[in-house]
Amino acid sequence: MENFGISASRTNGQHAVERAARGCVRIAVPFREEATGVGAVKTLLRLFSYLYHGLLALFLLLVSALALASGARSLHLDMLPWSGATLAWVLLAASLFGLAAVLLAITRSVPVPFFLWSLVVAAMLLKGYVFSSFRFAAGVGVHTAIYLVLGSWLALLGAWFALRLPKPARVILNSSR
Repeated sequence: MENFGISASRTNGQHAVERAARGCVRIAVPFREEATGVGAVKTLLRLFSYLYHGLLALFLLLVSALALASGARSLHLDMLPWSGATLAWVLLAASLFGLAAVLLAITRSVPVPFFLWSLVVAAMLLKGYVFSSFRFAAGVGVHTAIYLVLGSWLALLGAWFALRLPKPARVILNSSR
């Protein structure tokens, strides 16, 4: 019996290699777990984590680049322990690390830096807004801080699920025929 020009006596791995060689590549997505309610929630949390930390790292990159480009020596984010030029350089380094960690986690090549980045962000936001001398003006910024802290802890949960994902199977093609 022929299936797309491939004999049925071959294994699934051989079928995949032959289809890939002809340009008919299928991307395998583990739908068995993701079809359940728990798997779908894990997937949504993982995607939220990528989006949250990707946008946060881009925002920090823009803030640090603007501060360094303008020569602003008075950059202050009161929830962080640094200020001035030191804060700008720390934000630049952290944002570059965060972007690299997000990209490595999305590709599933090295998910550990993404989890560590998520853990540091969640801890710094909680420490900076809750367990420090930072004070809000009457009703200003409280909701934003709550959303940032809760979002970072949800994103940390998503990073944990990204850490536990199996690496995707790789098909190596032999181009010589």
